[in-house]
Amino acid sequence: MATIETAYYVPTFLGLSTTFGISCAVSAVCIIAFEICKRLDSMKCLFSPRTQLRVNPVASQPNRLFAWITSVFDLKEKDFINKVGLDATMHVRFLRMVVHFLMVQSLMICPVLLSLHWTGSVSFDSSDLATEFATFAKNESSPSLFNNTNIDHFRSNSTLYYLSIANIPNQSPLVWVHVAFIYEVVLCWLWLLFVNHIHHIDLLQQQDRGSLLHERSVLITRVPHILRNQAALKQHFERAHVGTVECITLVSNTVIQLVESILSKRLKRIHALETLLIRMAKDQDKIDWQDWLRRIQKREAFHEQSQQVCLLLEEIQDMDKEVIRLRDQNRSPEYYMPTGAAFVTFR
Repeated sequence: MATIETAYYVPTFLGLSTTFGISCAVSAVCIIAFEICKRLDSMKCLFSPRTQLRVNPVASQPNRLFAWITSVFDLKEKDFINKVGLDATMHVRFLRMVVHFLMVQSLMICPVLLSLHWTGSVSFDSSDLATEFATFAKNESSPSLFNNTNIDHFRSNSTLYYLSIANIPNQSPLVWVHVAFIYEVVLCWLWLLFVNHIHHIDLLQQQDRGSLLHERSVLITRVPHILRNQAALKQHFERAHVGTVECITLVSNTVIQLVESILSKRLKRIHALETLLIRMAKDQDKIDWQDWLRRIQKREAFHEQSQQVCLLLEEIQDMDKEVIRLRDQNRSPEYYMPTGAAFVTFR
């Protein structure tokens, strides 16, 4: 890394245009590579995986150039929630908010600041200019002293300098404009985050709750000391408006270690199941998938790969049952001890 005093730079529009040209070239290469890979059948699992689903798939994107940009703006949030879930929808909304916020703030702030920077030194005399340009002259090859000609020459070749805050005197009232914009940007961003958080809670409460216990239960780890009792923890979630708490079960450190071990094994079984299904997909021409799914649902294994799928599904279900069993308060007296973990079940 280099500072502005030691870095080599060109303080003119030529340097800016050169940097802009390099950025455009890199962007063009990335976009062309993306458009090519998106059209390859072998890459659709990476660039558009949800379009390959057999159940509730996402509509395929057109093959025209930049079709993915228009499809993003055509997305309806309600349909997006049904397709990918609330968490992914909120993440996409956050990315949209970032882009919109950046565009609005740039259109509002940049013209004001650039015009202020450009006209900020109109009251400077030659000595002030010489002082301000002394730092930037270190990059120049000529060590000659400043005079009016040198200052005018440097002034004509320092366009970027005049567009920066360095052109504003330290004691100038114009500096407070930057402070005001800083507060405006920070407060607007905090307000947007707060509004999205409230809306996220409302959407979360509107989601259909599953009837199964493990679909309504959340494992909370590293609970603070002040919340390590059922009443305090229940009051915490009620104040957060996450949902109505049905019951809270405190668990011991021994039990939480068992749960973490089971969840780790369960994740490995899921990865093994995904790998097996990917291998089977390579032989999809030889498999009647409708018949295969019917047999799997009835646990009718008719060849070796199907037997492995059934075995992995049974192991995953057994682990789910074991996690539920560990919730039982009668399993051990240690459940009644205040610990740093708890199961929270919502209605």
